[in-house]
Amino acid sequence: MTIQDYQTISSVKASTRFTSKLSNPTIEADRSEFATDLESKIAAIQDAFLEAEVASAQSLEPIYSGADKANRIPTTYNSEGVYNEGKLCCSDELNSYFKEAAEKYNIDVKLLKSVAFIESSFRPNATSKCGAMGIMQLMPSAAKQYGAKNPYDPRQNIMAGAKILSTFLKRYDGDIEKTLAAYNAGPGNVKKAGGVPEYTRSYINKVLKYYNS
Repeated sequence: MTIQDYQTISSVKASTRFTSKLSNPTIEADRSEFATDLESKIAAIQDAFLEAEVASAQSLEPIYSGADKANRIPTTYNSEGVYNEGKLCCSDELNSYFKEAAEKYNIDVKLLKSVAFIESSFRPNATSKCGAMGIMQLMPSAAKQYGAKNPYDPRQNIMAGAKILSTFLKRYDGDIEKTLAAYNAGPGNVKKAGGVPEYTRSYINKVLKYYNS
C-alpha cells in the first residue's frame, strides 16, 4: 500500500466518523446551542448593516457651526448649548424648526428627529424612488394636505411631518408603533392589518432604536 492509498483510506474513515457523529442524537443540545449562537451573530450582522445603511445616507463631512467652522471642529451642541443626542445631531437651523414643530403639535422632539433621521438623515433635498421629498420624506399628496407648499423647504417640511405624526398619535391614542406604521405605510394599511403591518417592523425598529437611545 502506498502512502497516497493510506491517506485516501484515512480520509474516508474520518469522513465516516464525522457523518456518524452528526447523526448522533446525543449532540442535539450542542447543535441547538450552535443554532442559537448563529442567530445571535446574524442579528449582530443585521445591526451592522443598519448602521452602515444609515451612515452611508449621511454627508461625509461632519456638521459645523459658528466659530467651530473655522477650526474644523465638529459641533455636538447647538447655539443654545443644548446637546444634540448622538447621531440625531443636526444644524442649529434644523434644530430650531424641530423644536418649533414639536411645541406647536405637542410631539416629543426626539421622536420627530428620529423619524427625520431615518427618513432622510436630515437632508432637505432628499428624494426617494417613489417620490417622497425632503427631510420628513413627504409624499406629494401629504405635502399638499398638510401645508408644505414647497416640500424642499426645511421648515415647511418639518412642520408638515410633525403635524402628520401628531395626527396619527391622536388617532391611535398615543401608540407610537401604530403611529410610525401609519407614517411609513399609510393609515389605510394599518386599518387593513388590524394593527401594525409586519412589513413595517423594520422601519419602526430603526426609528425606535434612536428614539430610545
